[in-house]
Amino acid sequence: MEKAQEIQCNYLVIHSDALNRDGSAKEIGKHLSHEAKLLNMYKVLKSIAPVAEKEEITLVLEPLNTRVDEARSHKNYFLEYPEPAFELTRQVGSEKVKVLYDIYHMQLMAGNVIRTLEKI
Repeated sequence: MEKAQEIQCNYLVIHSDALNRDGSAKEIGKHLSHEAKLLNMYKVLKSIAPVAEKEEITLVLEPLNTRVDEARSHKNYFLEYPEPAFELTRQVGSEKVKVLYDIYHMQLMAGNVIRTLEKI
């Protein structure tokens, strides 16, 4: 966040996984259950939310598609659907933790963008 402030950047995109150069997820924590990963993400977001609030930087959590772009696929990326991302940010309860709803990725994963957004 310190570097973001240096360049006057008020938003930081964050992901559920560390990414390799090809866009695939690094194989860290692959042994964890879906629930354990969600809980871990919640704990991390909850712990960094006060820092983001203090520094006035918004963290945007980005779900990514895992279905297309074979050359740049986000293979093994955990947060591939919008609903868990929105639920996580609701649970964290900070105005400085939001979802980056990239229509390209979410149309590929969930389809029907308008209905998906209405549900969420």
